Amino acid sequence: MKILTVAQAAEFLQISGDVLYPMIARGDIPAAKVRGQWRLIDDDLVEWLRSKYSAPAVPNPCPPHFAYERPQTESSIRPEYARLLGLGTKSKRGVLSKTQGAKLKVAPADEK
Repeated sequence: MKILTVAQAAEFLQISGDVLYPMIARGDIPAAKVRGQWRLIDDDLVEWLRSKYSAPAVPNPCPPHFAYERPQTESSIRPEYARLLGLGTKSKRGVLSKTQGAKLKVAPADEK
């Protein structure tokens, strides 16, 4: 525990004395007058500062960019992808038909 002047407390909190004095006068920060001069205790400043911390964030099990993902249905996949994957495609009548003979062409790997 160390007793601080306003200048030392301001340096400790990394703010200016002009900001600190009104906070002390309003009673926002614990301080006492000793023979007409403000004095603060470093432990009290640490406790006050910690009380200002926001609540710890609770990890979101579902990050925002994964919060809602539209389910992939056969009708939501582009027809060319559906054909490549061998999925059913819609005919003009709206009836799903299985794509036949869809094959994926794979280029041969370069040999050295």
